[in-house]
Amino acid sequence: MDENQWTVIVNTWAYDETQIEETSAPFIGWANRIVFVELGPWHRQLDDSLWPPGIEIQRDWPGSFRLQYDQILRKEQDLDTDMILFLDGNEIIRRMDLHDLNHYTSRHVAAYRLPVLRSGGDESKKELRILRLSRWHGFHGVYKADPYPELTAFSEPILEGEISILRTGDSVKPVSKLEGIIREAKDMDLLVRARWLLDTREFSAALRLLKKEGTKSLFSNEKSLDVRTMMAEALMGLKKPHDALQMLAPLIARFPNADRAYLMGHALYALDRFEEASTYFFQAGTGAYGLRESQEPGADGYRALLWAAKSLHLANRPKDSFVMVTRLLEDFPFFHEGWKFFFALLGDAKPEELYELVTQIVSPQTVREVFERIGQTEGPEQAFQQWLFR
Repeated sequence: MDENQWTVIVNTWAYDETQIEETSAPFIGWANRIVFVELGPWHRQLDDSLWPPGIEIQRDWPGSFRLQYDQILRKEQDLDTDMILFLDGNEIIRRMDLHDLNHYTSRHVAAYRLPVLRSGGDESKKELRILRLSRWHGFHGVYKADPYPELTAFSEPILEGEISILRTGDSVKPVSKLEGIIREAKDMDLLVRARWLLDTREFSAALRLLKKEGTKSLFSNEKSLDVRTMMAEALMGLKKPHDALQMLAPLIARFPNADRAYLMGHALYALDRFEEASTYFFQAGTGAYGLRESQEPGADGYRALLWAAKSLHLANRPKDSFVMVTRLLEDFPFFHEGWKFFFALLGDAKPEELYELVTQIVSPQTVREVFERIGQTEGPEQAFQQWLFR
């Protein structure tokens, strides 16, 4: 057993029945937990005898890999898992390589890329495979490119690893294959299908589906609320903030939650109602309505608080904006976008003055660690970084 607490997450949608045992076998007795994640019961029903003993099965697919991995990572954070290894798309890792993983991941780097050896296609493609638990942000890094760039979890230096992940059988094109599975699924839940369309930025298609199917059936109250919330999200994607606001206003008044508060903030921000937007972003960022569903771990707080700071700045409340961004950086000191905004607010200050302010927010040791990790910067940040390491 490795000295780290490892969980292996295997997304099985692209695997055939013969590959499941081959993929899981190297990890039996090595990983603390092995979780096989399915697309959902509408995709396929594999016989229980195919699953090796000790494997956990998760069949609840919310319509988005982003949401699915969010849910998994939050659970792993609660279990104090140290490291997570992701496999996806009929990939395997050899047992003979496992003993190298602990040594390989012993350095203080939060995210690692491993070469994925494919039998065809682009063999140079690399994806994030290993995540490390962080005391501030849950798990560092993003597993796959997020379809919403503004929601991408904060950036960390990524170490290029030497351990190879092998592709079994023929190579597949995950996106096109997944699209085919989803479009042919007859029993897929409306909300799952709508989430897939929203996360692939097919906002018009999502809105049509929600309008057509969402008014046909008598849903439970909760499902009806989710339908209307997704309609507002689609309207925001279509750059119709006024229509989104009309959809959200009665919902947030009677049934507030974190997702609706965050959407409400964006609708008001797009309509230049910055004062009101800051309130909703602040409520979402401080957990007044719980956690958001469609965010990476940790992003529930820092993304919303950054938008609150930006809104306050545009509402001509610079002092409150500064207080907001300092609060943000106290809780999330390695959030690069927070520092960019901080330095933009104080661009005329001298490095010595900035250092005095920065060390009131975080310790001097953390300041150096932050700017060692950030890497290349520009503008006021660059001047401060050069002064710090002169």
